[in-house]
Amino acid sequence: MSRAAFFLALFSVLAWGKKAPPRDPSMAVVRQSAGEVRSLDKDTSVAAEVKLGDVIASGRTLVTGENGLLVLRFHPDFGRIEARAKTRFLLGYSRADSAKPRRIRLDEGQLVFGIPKQSPSVQAEDTHSRLKADNARFSFASDPKIQSTIVVLDGAVEVHNRSKDITSTVRRGQKAVSDVDGLRVSDASDGELEQVGLRQNVMEVDFWNPENEEFSTLEVEYESNF
Repeated sequence: MSRAAFFLALFSVLAWGKKAPPRDPSMAVVRQSAGEVRSLDKDTSVAAEVKLGDVIASGRTLVTGENGLLVLRFHPDFGRIEARAKTRFLLGYSRADSAKPRRIRLDEGQLVFGIPKQSPSVQAEDTHSRLKADNARFSFASDPKIQSTIVVLDGAVEVHNRSKDITSTVRRGQKAVSDVDGLRVSDASDGELEQVGLRQNVMEVDFWNPENEEFSTLEVEYESNF
């Protein structure tokens, strides 16, 4: 079998019967959902179950339960957010071709970010801190009563401590602890850095059919430290 025939057969197996969502550059798609995961309306009074393939509107609050896990992928720039168990956050995002940053408010729990070069900046905040990052891989954990903790696997994250009004840049291999006493930056342990890796990655290739103006997506999922 030729190489071209092999990839055509592979595409047919993986993408058969599956249509990718519309080409909307301001779309966040659920790539993985496990355990209890809910999406709350802007007034947080209406909750809906979150399922694989759902498109999440800007302004929704997302909540994972004690055994919950949620992975969002932004289309088409492939920025990713993973919400670990017992996490609650407000999702705001902009178009990939916009100068506006994506905004996240973390109420509690832990988020892991994968921000590629082509993604907009991310601005995240909680009770103790405000963060800004471009082209970085990092985790942001918040206990609103105690502290926020930022661990940077790759790139750099600018962290502002609200209590003391001070800002530091946290670089690859470092962590920052921010609380009412200020901001402390130190080297992260190997175990802390391992926890930052996104648990699921997807390589995607779009195939466009000009005759019916539809397209399908070839997806290959793999695990790495990203």
